[in-house]
Amino acid sequence: MKLTYFRRLLCAVGAILCALWLAACDEVPTANDTEKPVVSITDPEPNSTATDSLVVTVNASDNVAVAFVEVYVSGRTAPMAVDSVAPYVLMVPLADISPGPRQFYATAYDAAGNSASTDPVSFTAARTPGLRFLGRVLVNGTAVDVTASGNVAVLAAGDGGVVAFDISNVYVPRFIGRYRTGNPILGVALKLPVIYAGAGDGTILALSTSVADTLISAARLVVSGIHASQLSILNTTLSVAGGTGGLLQLNASQADTLIQLGRYDQGGDVRDVELVGQYAYIAEAALGMRVLDVSKADSIDAVYHFLASTQASDVYIAGTNAYLADGNSGVYAFSIANLASPVYLSTFNPIGRIVNGVKGQGRWLYTANGDVGVDVIDANNPNAMVAAPGGTFNTIGYAHKVAAHDGYVLVADNEYFTILKYVEP
Repeated sequence: MKLTYFRRLLCAVGAILCALWLAACDEVPTANDTEKPVVSITDPEPNSTATDSLVVTVNASDNVAVAFVEVYVSGRTAPMAVDSVAPYVLMVPLADISPGPRQFYATAYDAAGNSASTDPVSFTAARTPGLRFLGRVLVNGTAVDVTASGNVAVLAAGDGGVVAFDISNVYVPRFIGRYRTGNPILGVALKLPVIYAGAGDGTILALSTSVADTLISAARLVVSGIHASQLSILNTTLSVAGGTGGLLQLNASQADTLIQLGRYDQGGDVRDVELVGQYAYIAEAALGMRVLDVSKADSIDAVYHFLASTQASDVYIAGTNAYLADGNSGVYAFSIANLASPVYLSTFNPIGRIVNGVKGQGRWLYTANGDVGVDVIDANNPNAMVAAPGGTFNTIGYAHKVAAHDGYVLVADNEYFTILKYVEP
């Protein structure tokens, strides 16, 4: 009996020492781990109905540790939700899923790459009109501007620099790379494989995305007196909203060289610029919207000026219409069918909103409204814009700017990059 007692004591001490050793290690050894996790779905019950989102509770365990859990929906090859912290409760957005009978399943992974999946569970997907959440990721900075092209989204993240994400899976954006400078990045433009960025000290950057998972500086230009913020690229011309330094025109025909072509500086505070053809549409904080003929970069002429309040910060051009975000005055609409004589059409002024940004697609305008989040405006009749049904989503950050891309709404949301979708009525 004594021998058995001491044997048990030695085993217990050994187990304790082993546990302490594992806890002290930076990483749990995985080379010899071939055991799959055990995974099951505890909620919802089969054949349930989910409207707008599907909340899935997963029970997962492993002989070492579960790394993360994913949920897939039938017809999708990429995960629609990921969770790395137990208890595993995953919210699957349904805004992009056609209504009707569907199946979902969960897959659990361990650090060694072993995985196990549940059997498919049947459910019925339903959705209602409105602005719906799809995905969100931390940017480790202050996201103040966003743009996208193809499967790449780029954010100006203040002191966090320029941050790029792969959005081929909008539910789980994948980090591509980051580039930091000594000054906050305030605006970005994208013409793949080159990212253009503007910093507060007048630095304009051209960054290459040609190397996987990294951003490489290709060109750098510092212009005195410019407070570079939002940018616009058209063909080989890069326009930079330069704050009180006016509008800057650059030749970006070569990715490794930026050449100053011209500058328009009439004392205004230029916050945004959109290039369309030979014209630049600028938002001037204290002066409203101005249209400039930039066909001759060394001789830029003003074509039209609309005097607004003191908060003009973003401009969006859609065909023969222009829209101006103007703080607590809301959004102005103009007809620019005849640039010799543009016509003011209407104002949409949502109570309690400070509109920082406006972009759109089709009949829908998306506005960034700071602490209030994002709104959708129906601009099918620009003479009488109205709020879109269900078109409000209060993001968890501060919505500085928005971008419209392939049916999605991308939000520079302070600490976050947020992706939304408007489900039409």
